[in-house]
Amino acid sequence: MKKSLKITYNTIIIILLNIVYYICNYYPKHIIEFSSWKSLFGMFLNFIFYVLFFSIIIIVFKKDKTVFSSNLFNPFLSFKERFEIKLLFRLLSIQIVIDLVYSISSLYLTKYSGFIATVLTLIGWSAFYFVTTHKKQNLTDSKKHFVLTLAICSIFFVISIYFDYKILNSFNTATARYQINSLVL
Repeated sequence: MKKSLKITYNTIIIILLNIVYYICNYYPKHIIEFSSWKSLFGMFLNFIFYVLFFSIIIIVFKKDKTVFSSNLFNPFLSFKERFEIKLLFRLLSIQIVIDLVYSISSLYLTKYSGFIATVLTLIGWSAFYFVTTHKKQNLTDSKKHFVLTLAICSIFFVISIYFDYKILNSFNTATARYQINSLVL
């Protein structure tokens, strides 16, 4: 399979999987929920999503294949090695730590939880990539690819921070109307 076709398939699969998550759940992406005891079912579904998502990430970055590849799993390897269970649990652990950091920090910095989610999302994606491509050729090997990826991530990060600021500003404007000393009241 051509490399460009492989990249296209993998990009489409990851985007579609994220769209499904955003349709079925709320932002930021998470495994852990603390809303009520009923959230156990939601945590189970989030866990299933992340197992599927990280499995695709492992196929894309570690195995350098697509979900549609014919020789995706080596039948002569053990179950643990074939499905990269150790790496899968490492990625799940990173996501759980990110969820806990977000939950704790959003308790104390409620207004700025959008900014926190943006920063943690970037940290999470970077950690997922570098943990998955550990001891393998990755973006840091080529200066051109590294600078290009860093520039694209920086642009998206700045755009995301800008929209987080706009949302926070409109939230502050809306809540200012309902203060006791507000001119509107």
